[in-house]
This record gives sequence, C-alpha cells and structure tokens, in this order.
Amino acid sequence: IVSLLKNGVSPRASVTGPMAQVVLSSTQYLSNEDLDAMAQFLKELP
Repeated sequence: IVSLLKNGVSPRASVTGPMAQVVLSSTQYLSNEDLDAMAQFLKELP
C-alpha cells in the first residue's frame, strides 16, 4: 500500500485514472510516517 501511495506502483499493481492523479498531486509528497499511518488505517477497515 505504501508503495502504491508513494510511487503509484507496487510489485502486484499500479494506479490508474483518478487514483494516479491523487498520487501525482498529493500522496507522493507525504512523509514515510504518514504513508505508514494511512496504510495501517486502510488495512484495518472492514
């Protein structure tokens, strides 16, 4: 998840469409600590 939010790609996936714009405009600039927190939050969703 962190790789997708930071770079838009991971070993298993890549972002496209509106999510690509989110990465380009926003999440690529977040600190690693913030990305880790976001990933943890997403993993805990039901």
